[in-house]
Amino acid sequence: MKKIELSELKYYLGTGLTFQVSERIDFPNNSFLPVKRDILFSLGNLSDIKDLGKIHLIKPIVYPLSMLTEEIEVDGEKFTPSYKLDQDYCFDCSLITEDMRWINSSPFAMVQLMIEWHFDVFGWINKGLAIDKSKL
Repeated sequence: MKKIELSELKYYLGTGLTFQVSERIDFPNNSFLPVKRDILFSLGNLSDIKDLGKIHLIKPIVYPLSMLTEEIEVDGEKFTPSYKLDQDYCFDCSLITEDMRWINSSPFAMVQLMIEWHFDVFGWINKGLAIDKSKL
C-alpha cells in the first residue's frame, strides 16, 4: 500500500496545511480524531498517528502542480504562483513535470515557497494520497 511518509509531511508543518481524516482514529489516551476535513496537525499528532499505523487514514489537502498557472488565495492574498516564481526566481513553471525530476534542479527556497502555498510537490494527488484543493 502506498502511503505518505512523515519525512515528506514534515516540510508542510507550520504552513497551516490541513488534512482530511477518512476514518475515526482512536488514541491510547481515550481521545480521538473524528471523520472530518480541514484538521490542522502538529508533528506530535502525526507521529502518534504513524505509530498507531493509521497514517493511511489522513490525506493532506493540497493544490496540484497544474494550479501554478491559475490564481490561488493564500492568507487572503490572491495571486498567480507562476508569475511570482518567475519574478522571484526567473523560473519557467512549464519545466515542472509530474515525474518529480524538476525538484532536484530547483532552488530550495522556491520549492519551500511552493510548500508554504500548499502545492503537491511530492506527487501525492496522482498516487491517491492527497485531496486536490482546487476541486473543493
